[in-house]
Amino acid sequence: MAEAMVIIRNFASETEAQITRHVLETHGIAAVVLRGDVAGVAIQLAVRHAESALALRILDAPFDSSSTFDAPFGDTNRLGRA
Repeated sequence: MAEAMVIIRNFASETEAQITRHVLETHGIAAVVLRGDVAGVAIQLAVRHAESALALRILDAPFDSSSTFDAPFGDTNRLGRA
């Protein structure tokens, strides 16, 4: 049985949604960009329910310009991920 997906963000720009999806996938979280079919419906980003809290923590983390590109969030265990 497929795991339930939850919408964690809405975007006005598909480019912004795709960049955000890539950030999450870089951290091992599968994400899907959903496009609305009706004018005025936002573009949405969804992740697995079990990973939604971690995804939001990553996206809401303050940007640290001194971090390296090899490990932008350092040890991911700090974020509660095994």
